Amino acid sequence: MFPGLRPLVVLIALLAATGCQETIDRVRGKEPPPCPRIAILSDAAQYTQFRPGAGRDITDIAYEAEIVGYEGYCTHHEKNASIEVVLKLMIDVTRGPAGSDGASEIRYFFAVPDRAKQVFASPFKFERGTPKIRMIEDEIVVNIPMRSGDSVHNADIWVGFQLSPDQLELNRKRKR
Repeated sequence: MFPGLRPLVVLIALLAATGCQETIDRVRGKEPPPCPRIAILSDAAQYTQFRPGAGRDITDIAYEAEIVGYEGYCTHHEKNASIEVVLKLMIDVTRGPAGSDGASEIRYFFAVPDRAKQVFASPFKFERGTPKIRMIEDEIVVNIPMRSGDSVHNADIWVGFQLSPDQLELNRKRKR
């Protein structure tokens, strides 16, 4: 065996043993398939929580949140015909005029249209004098089973806050 080839053979054998097909493909010069498209839904990218009561003007806002970005990667599993997507959301939460110190929670979702939706709760806490928090969520794993004839192009992932009908209407009014 050629001396320079041995480390490559060992690397490929090690990667094969760990099941990392995409890394093996890259070593061989073959690009892995693309990941599904991820879209932050514009109607569900902001979250406004008012204090309890009837007031709904700017002075009644307890806090507002916005999904400002995400990062992630995907792994294709040919054996069970699925794509595993690992995502981390970045969320900014701003205390409003009616906000107070203490803990609260916001809910967000990942959905694959016509297949599945998962809702997650994320607690946060405003410390005294803190007007804004940037949260980077723990990794969320979304497993997308692929149907016959599917491709990553029809397995989009939608991301947004889980909103009440009133919150959704407020977001839509703000866009007009």
